[in-house]
Amino acid sequence: MSKKSTTAFILFCFVIILLAFPNLCINAAQQGLLLWFNKVLPSLLPFMILINILVGLDSIKSISNRATFITYKFWNLPGSTLFAFIMGLLAGYPMGGRIIKELVSSGELTSQQGEKALCFCNNCGPLFIVGTVGTTILGNVKLGYFLLLIHILSALITSLLLKPTYPLYPIRSTSLQIAPSSKTLPSLLNEAVAHSMDTMTCIGGYIIFFSVLAHLITDTLLLKWLFHLPLINQISTTTLQAILTSFLELSNGVNALGQISSPYALALLAATLAFGGLCVYFQTLYVLEGTHFSTKPYFFSKCLQAIISFLLTCVLYPFFSVYTQGTKIVFNHTWSFILIGFVSSFILLTHFNKNIRSIFTTFKESHRS
Repeated sequence: MSKKSTTAFILFCFVIILLAFPNLCINAAQQGLLLWFNKVLPSLLPFMILINILVGLDSIKSISNRATFITYKFWNLPGSTLFAFIMGLLAGYPMGGRIIKELVSSGELTSQQGEKALCFCNNCGPLFIVGTVGTTILGNVKLGYFLLLIHILSALITSLLLKPTYPLYPIRSTSLQIAPSSKTLPSLLNEAVAHSMDTMTCIGGYIIFFSVLAHLITDTLLLKWLFHLPLINQISTTTLQAILTSFLELSNGVNALGQISSPYALALLAATLAFGGLCVYFQTLYVLEGTHFSTKPYFFSKCLQAIISFLLTCVLYPFFSVYTQGTKIVFNHTWSFILIGFVSSFILLTHFNKNIRSIFTTFKESHRS
């Protein structure tokens, strides 16, 4: 059976399930719609409009020129990357990807630089982590700030770990290469509102679709079928349901993870916030449409950030628990050695591969001469 035939067969099965559970699908779609309308739209739309206006006014150039020294030292990227990283953290998913696209379109970043910056600039926002996860789901705002700290640290560590895997880019003066914008503020505002509403509508469609998909998998016989697989049958129903939901859709996933009694619930929450779920991944693909990026490095980097977030939470929570008395989450200090070994091995491997490439390059050049 070909790949297309397999995909068509799976989709046909989901259509049959949709017809078999109409009430479940309608309720899930309503939940996704309300989630988008009540939380995602109000929090993302103002940021999206302002970002489009800022890029259109060429306001990024002054930031880029001042921050270039720092960003090239740590990331080997232009100074506008710092703007993308900060605004991506403030606005949340998938605004980091949208900002990278705008910077590439305006000429502030090349396609290769944008592809690299995307790996660590698209992150979850503090409003969602502290407000929704910490205060509403966990009932402890201090845990929300702890998860925010883990999220920022994991993004920074990911950016530093991936640095040796990318080639060096020469410093260039963007202010000399890019002509200033001649558009007026009203025209920029009109374009920003129109483009932002188009993007938000598509994001809403993804949220509704993945909300239905998550409920179809976790609330039907599909979940029971998964329990027959090796190793998975050792996991409790509630935990497996929460993990599957978080893999598909972020908001419903963190809500489900907040209800489980696993000692690693907080670490799983941190990993979910870092990965974002398939719904956020496809939202990011949409906002990047037209950039011709390869999204494989981005997907790999989000998986890496999720692992780092999980391990960081296990290591740092015992030190943070003095400020969060009353929580039942405890961790084994063995994870400290796992984190150290993991990070050390990754650094050694990336630098080793870099040295091997440089040796082969030198050998080829000497052989040609």
